[in-house]
Amino acid sequence: MIDTARILIAEDHLVQAVACADFLRSLGYTVVGPVASLAQARRILADEPIDAALLDVWLRDGAAFPLAADLASRNIPLVFCTGVNEDGLFPDAWRTTPRVEKPYDLADLDQRVRALLADRRTPADRSGADRSPESGVRRGGSRRDAER
Repeated sequence: MIDTARILIAEDHLVQAVACADFLRSLGYTVVGPVASLAQARRILADEPIDAALLDVWLRDGAAFPLAADLASRNIPLVFCTGVNEDGLFPDAWRTTPRVEKPYDLADLDQRVRALLADRRTPADRSGADRSPESGVRRGGSRRDAER
């Protein structure tokens, strides 16, 4: 088993949610969800430990940015999953957050999840000293940096 990390999946398209969950389970992760709404995700976040999250930008009950802020306030790293990958659609605070384009490239998804968990385990991340609470990403980091 690669990791026993608990990954929250918030995705309102059932086929994509199931495919993503199945893939992450095949890698040894514990999948929490998938859920299709902000409300469902927030209930889980209140009740269960989460190590990282994959968020569809648009869920059944609205944009995922408030949920992303909740995750960032708890130092839980996240990746946005989107079929529309244009910076102009993202609020300034979320433009540098890692993204996975849909339909998923499984190798890219695997790489992004590994990077999230590796970053979470750094001493600065555990202390929150190098994390911007508004953005949920490490200062100085960018999508380009994450791709390296």
